Amino acid sequence: MAAESEGGSSSTVQDFGNEFPVGFFECDCGKQALVRQAWTDANPGRRFYRCGAGWRSECNYFRWKDLEKPHGWQYKALLEARDIIKAQDAELKRLRETQAEGNRIYPVEVGLLEFQTKIEQLEKESIDLKSDLKASNEKEQTLREVLIISWIGFICVLATVVHAFK
Repeated sequence: MAAESEGGSSSTVQDFGNEFPVGFFECDCGKQALVRQAWTDANPGRRFYRCGAGWRSECNYFRWKDLEKPHGWQYKALLEARDIIKAQDAELKRLRETQAEGNRIYPVEVGLLEFQTKIEQLEKESIDLKSDLKASNEKEQTLREVLIISWIGFICVLATVVHAFK
């Protein structure tokens, strides 16, 4: 890991909110300079202004935003944090590659798992539908009984009325 942290230059673009000075710095090509953050051994975490046209522009505008270099425990902490972040990025990349390789090797198992999940979902839905069907059948039976009793009552009332008029 020490070999990764020695020398070289790297930086990140970050939004530092309201820390921008009043106005802005204009680079030599007329674009607004961007605030970047250095992650070199000499200047870990130190912010600077760079041409807004990007790294490939012909304008080589550069100006430090942070006037002092990091030093003491801050310097060491920033270097350690940078190295930890690099190691974590490498581990994430390795895990993503392993996952992608696993997906290529075992697509049948992934399909089988999805199939089993779908079967479980359909079985639960079937149980729910059977329960609903049973409740509907019970309601239908109750309505039939009420209808039969109503007809019997109607016939009795009709017979009483017919008998009364005779």
